[in-house]
Amino acid sequence: MKFLLVLVFCSVGFAQLQAQKKLVIQQQESRTSFFPEEGKACVEFLSPLEDLNIKSTFGEQPEKSVNEDGLHVYRFVFDLTDEVKRTLYISAEGFVREELRLVMSPKQRLYYTVFPPDESPYRWGMTAEYLYSGTAPVGGRVGFGKRFGFYGSFKKSNVKEEGFRIEEITEEYDTKGSVDKGYIRESYIAGVSMGLYRWCFLHLGGGFGKYGRQWESKSGERYVSDFQEGPEVELGLSFRLGHIVLSGTANALIGDDFMCDYTAGIGFVINFQKKKKR
Repeated sequence: MKFLLVLVFCSVGFAQLQAQKKLVIQQQESRTSFFPEEGKACVEFLSPLEDLNIKSTFGEQPEKSVNEDGLHVYRFVFDLTDEVKRTLYISAEGFVREELRLVMSPKQRLYYTVFPPDESPYRWGMTAEYLYSGTAPVGGRVGFGKRFGFYGSFKKSNVKEEGFRIEEITEEYDTKGSVDKGYIRESYIAGVSMGLYRWCFLHLGGGFGKYGRQWESKSGERYVSDFQEGPEVELGLSFRLGHIVLSGTANALIGDDFMCDYTAGIGFVINFQKKKKR
């Protein structure tokens, strides 16, 4: 029941966030070609929006220009003599105001793109993660999409099912007197990912799973307890920090009984840029 309540609240929150238009602000690996003077830093924004409004906490104004692709360039040159921190408030008509906090160093050059969600310079992106849980140390997730996308994941333990399955503990097969050989765990999930914020994504998926405990009795006989298999659902969040992605997921296996485990993930993000129109 708790799992379903969390799912409902996340879905409602997602619907409310989607009702607001948010600008897509992304820091790029390439740097601006402008070289600031000693003691200063340069921050440049590229956007198709002519009415983009960027305000600094110290009142600095950007230098505006248009590049060869017809995109608007907003360039700030900050004097860091007294303060290396800046907060920039970025807004445009019809969009929610965004806040960008920076801690800069002299001669630093930063480059950002600011696009409406449907005009992002990236057609789509790919995420690849390594997944780990207490029941399955081997796993992975691959996702494709932009603010909305699809993914597939798997988890698998290195313990194979051996012997027969017991439904209850008996005097002969008492787990307290047996050697625990580990978890039998498999999980195969397909699902959708939805952007809640520019760096936070919600994952909802379903598939098939298997779970059990492998034991060896005092006499050396192998057997399995707590075994179940059936449909499996998952709910999770991932956080994209530049080109790094971190995630946490809860999985619920609905077999003869109910089993829930938790998974942590770490991976990377690759963005694929649109081809320029000639």
